[in-house]
Amino acid sequence: DRASATLKKVGAEFGALSSSARLATTLLTSFGGALSLGAAAAALRSVANLQDQMGKMAQQTGIGVEALSALDYAAKLSDVSTEELGAGISRLTAKMGDVAQGSKETVAIFKALGVSVLGAGGQMRPTEEVLGDIADRFSEFADGPEKTAFAIEIFGRAGAKLIPLLNQGRDGLQEMREEAERLGIVIDSKTAKAAEDFNDNLTRLSATTRGVLMDAFTP
Repeated sequence: DRASATLKKVGAEFGALSSSARLATTLLTSFGGALSLGAAAAALRSVANLQDQMGKMAQQTGIGVEALSALDYAAKLSDVSTEELGAGISRLTAKMGDVAQGSKETVAIFKALGVSVLGAGGQMRPTEEVLGDIADRFSEFADGPEKTAFAIEIFGRAGAKLIPLLNQGRDGLQEMREEAERLGIVIDSKTAKAAEDFNDNLTRLSATTRGVLMDAFTP
């Protein structure tokens, strides 16, 4: 009974997943056979994991799920992993916080780059806008030690790998976002939440199953 109740929750979240997940399942199962069904299940779980990951990264970085998922697409085209992108954006957010708290060293870094972290009223600007400004600056000057140093200071260990992505400038990043939207791979917050619930309930189902088996062997 416990397993059945949890399975119903999994089914509900399964139905709420994005159309891209359902499309992946349809394409793979169309080939028929046990192997394709297994591949479809793996593909669906992979999509759900990515959507879940984007939702959590959005909370960590302060960038909306839609913008972050489009940025992840652009990053992958520049051979930057989702994990590296998340680490870099999280470091940027932290550095922006340092500026807001008056860190002279960090203020000097952004000033030297020509990027404003604070708005006219002294409030922190959105991370996505600051990132776009940084990308514009990176697109304007030549690759070399100075650019690499800026990238590492602002984005941490992932900074050097992010340079090809940033070199596209704000307009290039916007083009990649529009391309991601045309491909239907931009994730919205509702879909990300559904994927998170789906994965959580799979974990609950696994735990419930273990509990049932343990009860069966308990004297």
